[in-house]
Amino acid sequence: MTDRSTFCLKVSQGIKSRITCTWSDLVSLYARQPESCLSLQSWDTRLIKLRHLARKVAPWDIICRVPVYPKVALTKMPDIIDQFLANYSRQQDYFQVLATRAAGLLSHRLKRQGVQVIVSSRAKDIDRLRDKLNKRRSKYKTEQDIYDDLLDLAGVRIALYFPGDIERVKNTIEELFDVLNTIEHPKPRKDDANKKEGSSYEPEFKGYKATHIIARIKAETLSEADKRYSADKVEIQIASIVMHAWAEVEHDIIYKQISGAPSVEEQMIIDEINGLVLAAELALKRLQRALEDRTSSRERHFDNHYELAAYLMRKFPDASSKLGRVDSLFDVCRKAGFDTAGSIDELVTDIDMPNETATVAERLLDKLFERNTDPGLIAFYKESRAFHDQATMQALSLDKDTQHGIFLFEFLKRWNTLEELLVKLTLDSISRRLDLTKLQKAGLFSDEDIKKLLNIRYHRNRLVHSDIELTPQEYRELIKHIAELIDKLHVQNS
Repeated sequence: MTDRSTFCLKVSQGIKSRITCTWSDLVSLYARQPESCLSLQSWDTRLIKLRHLARKVAPWDIICRVPVYPKVALTKMPDIIDQFLANYSRQQDYFQVLATRAAGLLSHRLKRQGVQVIVSSRAKDIDRLRDKLNKRRSKYKTEQDIYDDLLDLAGVRIALYFPGDIERVKNTIEELFDVLNTIEHPKPRKDDANKKEGSSYEPEFKGYKATHIIARIKAETLSEADKRYSADKVEIQIASIVMHAWAEVEHDIIYKQISGAPSVEEQMIIDEINGLVLAAELALKRLQRALEDRTSSRERHFDNHYELAAYLMRKFPDASSKLGRVDSLFDVCRKAGFDTAGSIDELVTDIDMPNETATVAERLLDKLFERNTDPGLIAFYKESRAFHDQATMQALSLDKDTQHGIFLFEFLKRWNTLEELLVKLTLDSISRRLDLTKLQKAGLFSDEDIKKLLNIRYHRNRLVHSDIELTPQEYRELIKHIAELIDKLHVQNS
């Protein structure tokens, strides 16, 4: 009598509503009012009333189980979250590159300014993303709603050695990025992150302490080939190393709740650890001050450019974002014998900072070159800059796997476009086999074009059905040939 398979109801006679409900809802309705189930129109009316109930019953899937009646067309309904995830899976490499670019820019700008950090990046994991979207399902009506809601498809994490450097990091972000929003944690909220619904425990210590910045890379900081990466958002999380480490553990215990909700005793332990982490941050701030005091000794040589940067920050507290290339400044100062606090003090005597254009490092170098006129010192400075810049470029380059993924995606996208055009012209709709003679007889492709097409298809099959990898140059050559063939087909059809 009835079909208990999972379906979406699409009524054929002009009824366009796609209704969501469960089998039990329909059985219950039929038992109460069987006469209302005798016509398609009454079915449609009753099912619309069940829409909201059904979404509460099964928010994780779009399910409709109905008796099979005449004149009813049964089709599967596409799920908006599944569609989004399918599209994201094809774009994940793009967001990974975006995150890598953003992390590389920040890592090396901060490093050369003497800020000690660990910078990491990632594209959002699909499994975590699916869990997140399913929890927010009721918010979304279109894929664009999901894109607008998600701020962390590309993410960068900046772990500070010393929490006191956070303002310097913020200033650097503002130099390299267009900042869209800044969120400070912990933020005021009714339900504390550590207190779950129904829990009687009130935590003593604040939880996660960090700054999250939503931003886009400034187009002028990117090469012409990378300008497209300035279009999408990046979430940049800034916190101390100890806070980031504890946040990972806390996330699994509190938010993911793999083993169920934590007990009051477990919440108390977590609260204690939160207190210890906050105490550790205070200790790091004190340690930073103690190190700065030690490096301020007039006769002590700076061990690295981080110590020099810390000293300069004390001398120029209002120029945190304008220290400049402290890495090369340190190299030159050590070469010239000006690598102590006392000798640096001699150089800064006449410098009034912040200056509108020049950085602290540039002003100090000018003073140093005035005192030491050896042209070899300027040549050494240029070599130092080139060395550090080369290290930056290497770090910004993509790893082999990411490169392969990007080129493969671009190649297959172009091939699909070419294939769709060929389907319209030459493919047998039954056998789906390419008829090369039709291409030649129609004068669409020359013999040379046919060779290119066969070569492209050969590589496509190998890439899809085996584990081979092509070099970037091989990918570029194939993509170029596809573009040439597509242009020819467009010209023929115009």
